[in-house]
Amino acid sequence: MERKNCLIDQLVEVLRVYRKLEDGKVESKDPHVNFLIQIMEDLHLMTGNQETIDRFVGNMEGFFNIGVRGNQENETPENYLERRIYDSATYAMLNVLEITSSRNAVGLIGEDYNTELFSKAHRLCAIVFSMVNDLLSYHKDVVLPSGGNLLGLDSNLSYIQVLLKNNKDLSLEQATNQCLDYILESKSQFEAIMKLCVDNCNEKQLDYIRGVEKLMDGMCLWMLYSNRYRHEEQVYEELTKLVDEEKF
Repeated sequence: MERKNCLIDQLVEVLRVYRKLEDGKVESKDPHVNFLIQIMEDLHLMTGNQETIDRFVGNMEGFFNIGVRGNQENETPENYLERRIYDSATYAMLNVLEITSSRNAVGLIGEDYNTELFSKAHRLCAIVFSMVNDLLSYHKDVVLPSGGNLLGLDSNLSYIQVLLKNNKDLSLEQATNQCLDYILESKSQFEAIMKLCVDNCNEKQLDYIRGVEKLMDGMCLWMLYSNRYRHEEQVYEELTKLVDEEKF
C-alpha cells in the first residue's frame, strides 16, 4: 500500500508540474511516471487551451486520488459507485473527447463549456459505463476461475451487483435487476439532457455532447458484443435497449 501511494503521489506531481509546460520538469526512471509525462506533453501539443488542460489535470487527479487511492475496504454500494465512476477514468477520457470533437481541435473555451449541464451528463455517462462494465465482467471474473478466484466465490470482489447482494441481503438476480434498472434510468436521464442541449446549446456544445453520447453508446455496444465479455449464458438482454445499433 505504501508503494502504491508513493507512486500515486509521483503521478499527481507530474500532473501539477506539467499543467503548464513552463512550470518545470519531473525526472524519473519509473515507466508509469514517464508514460504520464508523455501524455501531458502530447496534450500540450494537441491544444493550447489551458481550460481544457486544467480540466484534464483535475479529472486525472480524481482518478488517482479517488478512484485508485480511495478506501476500498468495507465499501457500501453507494460509496463504491462514487469511487468507481472515477476509477473508470471516464472523466479524463471525456476531456480528450472535448478536444477531438471540437471543430478547431482545441476544446471548449469560456461559456462554451456549460459546466452545470456537462457535469450532469458526465456523471451519467460514467455511471452507465461503470455499471455495464461491472455487470458484464462478472462471468469472466467470478463464474470462470480467473485471477486466483475460486468458482463462484465473489464475497471479496468489488462489483456493484456483488456489493448490493452482500450488503442488502439480496439474491444475485435481485441485485442485478436493481443495477439494470439504475442503468436504464441513468441513460434515460442522459437522453433528457440531450434534448435540453438540442433546444438550448450552441453548435460547439452540441458537437461535444453528441460525442459524449456516441462514446458512451459505443463503449457499451463493444462490451455487449466483445468476446472479452460476451458468453453463451449472457442474460442481460435489457442492456441492448441502451444503444441504437443503427447509429453505428
